[in-house]
Amino acid sequence: MENHKYSTTELIVSFIIMPFEVYIIGLCISTLYGWFIAPVYNLPELGILNASGIAVLVSLFSKSNTPTKPVLDMLVGKFVKLGLAMLLGYLIHLFI
Repeated sequence: MENHKYSTTELIVSFIIMPFEVYIIGLCISTLYGWFIAPVYNLPELGILNASGIAVLVSLFSKSNTPTKPVLDMLVGKFVKLGLAMLLGYLIHLFI
């Protein structure tokens, strides 16, 4: 697959969207943690900002891929995955 070189516009858009993306990821982690992990192990709830910080920390140490798609395609894919994870988590949460 050919590497995609980001344009200046794509970089600016990604920096504008990045804080919202980190917040949404933190919201998903916090919610899923509150539904499944905290009750099982009798742990306190995890706040959205704490979950966002954990997500950023994990991303620093995870493998970074070379860009092969435009920024918009990657963002849409990430938000679709987050939405599906929340939907599946919610459906499982209903039956617990």
